[in-house]
Amino acid sequence: MFIVGVGNITFGGTGKTPFVIELANRMKDRVCVISRGYRGKREGKLSIVSDGKEIFYSPEDVGDEPYLIAEKTGAVVITSVRREEAIQVGKDEFGIEIFILDDAFQYRHLKKDLNILLFNSDFPFFPPRDLPGYHRFADMGIVVDRGKESILINRIKIPLWRGRIISQKRGAGERVVAFCGIGRPDSFKKLLVASGYNPVRFIVFRDHHIYSERDIERIKSIALKLGVDRIVTTEKDCIKVRGRMEVEPVPISLTLDRGFWNSLSTRLPFDIVI
Repeated sequence: MFIVGVGNITFGGTGKTPFVIELANRMKDRVCVISRGYRGKREGKLSIVSDGKEIFYSPEDVGDEPYLIAEKTGAVVITSVRREEAIQVGKDEFGIEIFILDDAFQYRHLKKDLNILLFNSDFPFFPPRDLPGYHRFADMGIVVDRGKESILINRIKIPLWRGRIISQKRGAGERVVAFCGIGRPDSFKKLLVASGYNPVRFIVFRDHHIYSERDIERIKSIALKLGVDRIVTTEKDCIKVRGRMEVEPVPISLTLDRGFWNSLSTRLPFDIVI
């Protein structure tokens, strides 16, 4: 059995979910992704979100991140507050020996074989989720959107690679109403502008927000009043309003230097796509 822990130490904006999706999709063997299921109705309960072929719960039940991972990978996805319990289910019911622990730095009781840490280039000026010293427990680090870096980043002694969050969809100057409920909404707004969209109104909800009919009617009303070309949001938010309003998701990916995947492959006892 081999356990890869993936975590971040800031509230959002590190591309952790796109990275977990990319990592799972590069595994040549069957893999299980385990998450807490934060802010889902079943948070705290063990739930088999997907068997790799079929998804059994809604985003509202298990949280937006596990649902999105299940939708975009062929991985078994399990949520549980007790990661050991989820691993046992993955082994017993699916015969899996490779596990990716999402948000692993918030669950330190379980020993991981490899720890990968993602953080923003402005760390630690953005409020940290964990004490800065926790980077000592990581084996590899990814600095996302490297730019103005704090002096602490240069003092981190683990191997570091550069990552960049990019949009997989380009706009052509369209006037849009945009909304999101993520940890760093400013990062989504900047991404939209950099990708060619013109957000004439940007509506922010709390992280992992569950959208009510009132929320949806408000967004639609604003879009109608402003006469915009379309309504856009993140993939995480889109899956929670899909079927209830016309909205276009703006998918993102985390691009990494090829050297990262080469280095990672030398640390794993199994093959990945490089």
